[in-house]
Amino acid sequence: MAQRTAASHAGFLLPHLHSNLRLLDCGCGPGSISCDFAFLLNSGHVQGIDREESQIELARSRASDLGLANVAFDVGSIYELPFPDSSFGVVFAHAIFEHISEPEKALTEMLRVLEPSGIAAIRSPDWGGFIVGPDVPGLQSAIQSYADLQTANGGDIYIGRKLSRLLRTAGFEKIEFSATYDCSQSPSIIAEYLALKLNDTDAAALHNWSNDPDAFFATAWCEVIGTKGK
Repeated sequence: MAQRTAASHAGFLLPHLHSNLRLLDCGCGPGSISCDFAFLLNSGHVQGIDREESQIELARSRASDLGLANVAFDVGSIYELPFPDSSFGVVFAHAIFEHISEPEKALTEMLRVLEPSGIAAIRSPDWGGFIVGPDVPGLQSAIQSYADLQTANGGDIYIGRKLSRLLRTAGFEKIEFSATYDCSQSPSIIAEYLALKLNDTDAAALHNWSNDPDAFFATAWCEVIGTKGK
């Protein structure tokens, strides 16, 4: 999570930014993307929220180390954003919507805190576009186990393809959709991330796969921008 950057994970949003914007980063994690935004919006302000206190502490430490005075981090829920109406010009969410059970509720909150003509920018994966190989024994079963777990927890592994309709239904206008592939250069990191929540058999299969010199993992990411009406 700490390796994410605005360039690599929010490139679709960057052309829409200007230096004096107020931007909210929902699910900011350890703050790497938020801090990049703060450098870009040097006359504006960036606010990051995450439900995990440990992530907020990491984000605050990162901002302090970088000497950033125009970014703040607080614990908060995307379902109940702790900000007044029309507080931000941009609301951003990366790798959040695939995990939440009530995307409509989250979008209602994002729309509320946006100022008129402000934009929401969302990027989430769609598991229909996974490319993983080589197919070592147990790999597909392990990946399916993770997918089943995410679904059981209320997530949606195919949320990416649904984002445009969700934003339109929520009341956003001028919907812009795009998609990119993220090709991991570190299969061991992917394996470790997935294995943390799986049983020993599935975890072993993932680790065996990641040790293969030809291991690769590519994910389809869907990106959507919606505008709040005037």
